[in-house]
Amino acid sequence: IVIPLVGKTKDTIISEALYVRAIEAKMVEWRIDYFEHNQDVSAVLEVMEEIKNILDDHVILATVRTTSQGGLYEGTIGQYVNLYSALLKQGIVDFIDVEAKLEESKVKQLVEEAHKLQKYVVLSFHDFEKTCSEEELKAIYAHMEALNGDILKTAMMATTEDEVRDYMHAA
Repeated sequence: IVIPLVGKTKDTIISEALYVRAIEAKMVEWRIDYFEHNQDVSAVLEVMEEIKNILDDHVILATVRTTSQGGLYEGTIGQYVNLYSALLKQGIVDFIDVEAKLEESKVKQLVEEAHKLQKYVVLSFHDFEKTCSEEELKAIYAHMEALNGDILKTAMMATTEDEVRDYMHAA
């Protein structure tokens, strides 16, 4: 079970981290895109330090979800890559969640950087309006696998039993 931290402010995020410590969860996901200063690398790194101080024995997943994939991050692809690079270099996160729909060279850059630092990459793909066909899903998974992600994650909006069956079969 992964417990998300989704606060908008530093104080709220710290309160959420304290709650996670109290319930003895072992893995946390900080949804950085919810943070009001999500484009300020220094502010993000500072909050990450505080999260780690509170959750020192937890596995930490950092997620920066763009608006095109259902998140709140509105920075450029360059800012996105720089933010993840800074988080990786900081050495605190165990996993990063990279959107597979981004420019392929940027995705590969982040995957390689993470792996050099012995960190893991969740490659994700989201479509909250529909579920792709089984063949489309298989192609998405093959593309993500070729990008060398450690965990391949998709999220879609299934509306029929057949879509659910196709989705599960493709996975």
